[in-house]
Amino acid sequence: MKRLFFISISVSLLFLVVGCTKSIKNSNLIYSSGKQKPVWLTKPPEADSRFLYFVGVNTRAGTLEEGKKSAIQSAVNEIVGYFGIKAKTRYEEKKNEISTEIMDQIVTKGEAKVSGVKLQEMYYEQWKGERGDHFYNIFILLRYPRSEIEKEKRRIQAEKNRKKNQAREMFNLAGKLVQKGEVASALENYAQALKVLKEVVEAQTLYRTILNEATRTLQKIKIEALPYDEKGETILGLKHPLSVKLMYQLEEEIPLKNVPIIFKFIQGKGILEEKVFSDREGVASSRVKKINFANKLNVVEAFVKQDILSHSQAGKVNFTFTARGKNIPLWEKDFFFFFGRGRKTEKVVFYKNEKQGVLLTIELFNPGATERIIFTLSPFEGGVSSENKNSKKIEVKGIRLIDGQEKILFLASECKQGEKKEIDLSSLKIITEILEFKTKQYTNPYSGNFKAFEQIKIRISIF
Repeated sequence: MKRLFFISISVSLLFLVVGCTKSIKNSNLIYSSGKQKPVWLTKPPEADSRFLYFVGVNTRAGTLEEGKKSAIQSAVNEIVGYFGIKAKTRYEEKKNEISTEIMDQIVTKGEAKVSGVKLQEMYYEQWKGERGDHFYNIFILLRYPRSEIEKEKRRIQAEKNRKKNQAREMFNLAGKLVQKGEVASALENYAQALKVLKEVVEAQTLYRTILNEATRTLQKIKIEALPYDEKGETILGLKHPLSVKLMYQLEEEIPLKNVPIIFKFIQGKGILEEKVFSDREGVASSRVKKINFANKLNVVEAFVKQDILSHSQAGKVNFTFTARGKNIPLWEKDFFFFFGRGRKTEKVVFYKNEKQGVLLTIELFNPGATERIIFTLSPFEGGVSSENKNSKKIEVKGIRLIDGQEKILFLASECKQGEKKEIDLSSLKIITEILEFKTKQYTNPYSGNFKAFEQIKIRISIF
């Protein structure tokens, strides 16, 4: 098995060397640290009774020191990989006349620590690129004592045993807490125990045992929706809070206190208290402070917050209601633009990070070019924000859109203060309203006289 490991390094390294040769075909070799390339570049030394050997490579480095550090880290990562562990490394060098000792420590929790490594040999080349730039290709050979490997394996095993014991203690404590009716604390202990065991492969049986018990505990929680208002006001929300009651079956049903409950809109939009805790009676309540749309169906889902199962597995309840009043925009902002000669366009861009996103671009051209302001709406994939000419970011949440592309125009010759135009794509409405503007007459030798904008203030609302 070890033989195969070193063969794989040799093959990988051969490809690296060949790839390097191709990349520098049009470059000139300025200097090499040896008369010929060492044999270990393509065939690392065989492991012996005392040591294992690992090779690190870095190509096209800007400086020799930078390349050396990266090559050393590459080799150290090979050592870490020998333990079958993913980890990050950091190291420092201690130079002396004979060799450089690499003191390496893994920064991830409980992972392999590499020590006792020696820099056996280093070979490097300096090249001049076709554009006159200089770069280095560095190859290093590290030697790692077998005694350190055995020592490290023992340390890793001890760490795994410690994690298993810690998880068992949390598991046992969780069971006792359940019997006392302290289910919220029990769930926290179950979740922590599962987190501790997640990467301990040898402990999967214990992991499944804890997961099964945690699942049974969650499924014994009874969550019930209490009576609520089925109609509200957009600006005021619901008069009374949405409430759920949590009960747990021991010898008899008991109310669950201090359990975190999440309330969220799964249909419609609004503002509510998203995370609340149950009281001594097992009741958790969330105030719906605002509802964005009138005469549309809103659905709020409530579920127990925990890190063990999905909330659909742990139980949930839904509240359905509507609202009266004036629609409240999901997002609204005023923009004030000035047009001067030499300025081409100003743009305002909105986009949503979903498979079917939207791009709303508002182009405002300078006088003499056109008298139109063009609004273009089209599908787009990107982050959730908007940006204006000052690169300010404004978040726009929860908009679902359909495919399509539409345009609306404001013409300077036809504009009136208070004029509104809108794009309606059934699931989204964007309204642009002129608050105030100034225009000026211009003469163009090709198009004649026309009226164009000097300044304009526009309000953009998304519903």
